[in-house]
Amino acid sequence: MKQINCLNLCEILPYLLKKRRVDKLLEDASRIAQFGSVERIYVGSSFCGNYFLQQSDKTLKELIALCKDKNIKATLVIPAFSEGDLELGKKRIAQIVEMGKGFFDEFTGNDVGILSHLNVYPLDINLGRLFMKDYRDPRYQEYFQIPWKPKMFTDYFKRLLQEYKIAGVEFDTTHKIMDFAELPEGITAGIHAPYCYQTVGRICEYASIQKEIVKKYRPNDTCHTNCADHLIRYTVSDGNIEYVRFGRAVYFKHPGYELRNLEKYRLIYFPFHLN
Repeated sequence: MKQINCLNLCEILPYLLKKRRVDKLLEDASRIAQFGSVERIYVGSSFCGNYFLQQSDKTLKELIALCKDKNIKATLVIPAFSEGDLELGKKRIAQIVEMGKGFFDEFTGNDVGILSHLNVYPLDINLGRLFMKDYRDPRYQEYFQIPWKPKMFTDYFKRLLQEYKIAGVEFDTTHKIMDFAELPEGITAGIHAPYCYQTVGRICEYASIQKEIVKKYRPNDTCHTNCADHLIRYTVSDGNIEYVRFGRAVYFKHPGYELRNLEKYRLIYFPFHLN
């Protein structure tokens, strides 16, 4: 089984850059992922339109220059924008694509509505992890130990692949055993590790930090990207599972998984514990 080494810098890039330069970030993340070399990076956001809109041009340009020099490919990850931010989101996509002309060779979209817009660009498209609706909670060991039977491989899913000429699909390791026997031929699987997102919502705790009580915890509220400075770690009663909240999503660290029936896949490594 061939593994393609990828780093997922979505959501967490500003947080990781608080203590290191861009070049040191890639070096440290590659080491902790035990990659000999990085073949692809993912930038943008799977979960938050606010974060996507406020990404730093300076940081993106530094990252683009470094990755071009190292011949590392890049995927621009697009979240599900709120209705109020949709047009701003489209403009920001265009700005980032132009900034990274010749650098980004594909998108990952996390919402059906954005796929049509992404089709106007001559870039490949992946279905993002939000398309995967499988239950996810390792505390329920009986379910967690059952080999994964994907809920997404439906006739509707197959129509999406054809209509939008989908090149790849991203998955979270929701079970101990992930069996890809039903993955359609020609589709590249991207496996998110070692953290699986467990839940995501429209309300962000970090966005409320500087706001008065009556204005806290509003769905899709404006923010100052406070997630660049904070993360929340959770402990559970049995102490065997590590949970982290970053931005709108809660993640758990997967205790170990097995992949079946894949000839090749992308390991999309999230260097969350690099601090």
